[in-house]
Amino acid sequence: MHGEHIAVTAMGAEYLDDPSSNALLAVARRTVAGFDEILDALAAGGQSTSDLLALLKERLGVNWETEAQVKFRLGWLENLGRVDEHDGFWNLVSPTGQGVEAPPH
Repeated sequence: MHGEHIAVTAMGAEYLDDPSSNALLAVARRTVAGFDEILDALAAGGQSTSDLLALLKERLGVNWETEAQVKFRLGWLENLGRVDEHDGFWNLVSPTGQGVEAPPH
């Protein structure tokens, strides 16, 4: 491919310097609405997808009528090893990779 160039944003270059899940999570938190709110809510204990939808609607002012956008974010967080789902509730994953015990609701 002679003569073609690819431009990488500063954020993309940062990730390429450290292609880890921590770096990718940092990019997501800076660029995608809802990541911080979801992680903060899960730090307080397990939440259902519908709980998280209600939270994001309130905090972000979005008019989402389905859980699709929440599920996309949870899927990304799950792939990054930060959350897991058990019995309909999402929880943070501890640094050891085990689910964090949620306090009673």
